[in-house]
Amino acid sequence: MKNDNELPEASIEETRRLSVVWLLPIVAALVGAWLAYDTLEQRGPTISIAFQRGEGIEAGKTTLQYKAIQVGKVMAVHIADDLQHVIATARVEKSFATQLNEGTRFWVVRPRVGASGVSGLGTLVSGAYIEIDPGEGPPRRNFIGLETPPIVSDDVPGNQYILQSDRLGSLLAGAPVLFRDIPVGEVLGYKLADDGDRVTVHIFIREPYTLLVRGTTKFSHASGIDVTVTADGLELTTSSLQTLLVGGVSFDSPPGSKEVPSPPGTKFWLYDSVEKTAEIDPSEQIPYRLYFDESVRGLSVGAPVEFKGIRLGSVTKIELEVGETPSAINVPVTIAIQGQRLAAATATVKQDPNAIIGALIEEGFRARLQTGSFLTGQMFVELGFYPDTPATLVRNPTSIAQIPTVPSELAELKLNASEVLDNLRKLPLEEIGEQSLATITSLESLIKSPQIGDVFSSAQASLESIQSLTSDLNARLVPLTSRLHETLASVDKNSALQSQLSTTLKHVDAAARALRVLAESIERNPNAVIWGKKKSQPVLIEEN
Repeated sequence: MKNDNELPEASIEETRRLSVVWLLPIVAALVGAWLAYDTLEQRGPTISIAFQRGEGIEAGKTTLQYKAIQVGKVMAVHIADDLQHVIATARVEKSFATQLNEGTRFWVVRPRVGASGVSGLGTLVSGAYIEIDPGEGPPRRNFIGLETPPIVSDDVPGNQYILQSDRLGSLLAGAPVLFRDIPVGEVLGYKLADDGDRVTVHIFIREPYTLLVRGTTKFSHASGIDVTVTADGLELTTSSLQTLLVGGVSFDSPPGSKEVPSPPGTKFWLYDSVEKTAEIDPSEQIPYRLYFDESVRGLSVGAPVEFKGIRLGSVTKIELEVGETPSAINVPVTIAIQGQRLAAATATVKQDPNAIIGALIEEGFRARLQTGSFLTGQMFVELGFYPDTPATLVRNPTSIAQIPTVPSELAELKLNASEVLDNLRKLPLEEIGEQSLATITSLESLIKSPQIGDVFSSAQASLESIQSLTSDLNARLVPLTSRLHETLASVDKNSALQSQLSTTLKHVDAAARALRVLAESIERNPNAVIWGKKKSQPVLIEEN
């Protein structure tokens, strides 16, 4: 009989079933992994942008925008290892990742005052943000941000052109490009040419105004104020306030031109003013060198070169050239002559301008300095014919052709004056002075001699005798003439005696007048008794 107090033994068996308790953690892990994958899949790439300064950029706050739509946010800002830049790390939305190419541009939008006006005023409330301008090229994740906003966005239709000039003038980036005073584009920027002789200006013209840019188009500086003096008086022309402050570029094309529009990147010359667009393109000018023996004070770069009043070119360079010896110093003046205008001025058919100049030099073609204004002292170069002057040339170390020179009118005047002074210096002035002094001394001795005193005493006595004689004769002739008149009256008028007495009376009257004239002459000029009577007009004695 079994003992009821004994319990049955339990048998333990191993089971391999998964417990329901682990189901919930597994599901949570799978959901988390899916969410993480989905988050990573939807998150855009991370990029870095380098700026020179970090003004207005804040981590977790500054956004990246394209056309006022947020496409990313700055996650961190730190200083570069070289301490020269600020690196902004930003995350861009995945939908915009395809626009992150090599040509994409970034800049910080903040309040600015520039040539095109005031911009970024909205950031005073919302804060600064980074603007994106998508570009072309391969994908990229590291960029260098712009310090100033670009003048024109890449999505604006239009063409870029290149202008070349001797000077920049008052042009600034953002200055307007005008067509008949209508803004049609902007100045993108400028730089100095590699050779340093010219300035290159890049401009942008919007469509459809690009159709106005052709091969014959002329570009010029558009200044705010233009003052010109004409035959009608002083003319004052003003432009817009913007061009007055930052300058501008104006262009025009001949009306009715059938030329095709110029392609992007075409080069044009930028003239100083609208008036100068009538000149020939400076690229067609031919350089020549002039050597003057006189001072070139008053001659400046840009001074005109004229031939018979026609402007052929201008002065482009004034240098100082030292020869083989220290004393051999020359001042070469380089001028640029417009070959086509030279042909027009000389009435020559189309020929090589250098050949024209060579033929003209054989005929006496020379250059000389002329004063353009006596008020300012400015000078210019005048070309003309001086066939009697030699064609003196100076050893020219360059390959530029040379035109002989002749002295200016002022230099010739100085040369003539110098020759006169040299001739005066050659005169024996001391010998002439000594001889003159000896002559004066001899005259003084002669005047002081006793013989001269006796001569004057004798002359005085003679004068007194003559005066006494004339007085006595006058006293005697007056009664005589009275008696003759009485006798003449008693004689028959038709007799011969009447005629003879009348004739005698006339001679007596004439003699009396002559004596009176002699007495008056001696009284006025007593020296006439010694030195004789000076030549004078004859005295007419009228006869009754």
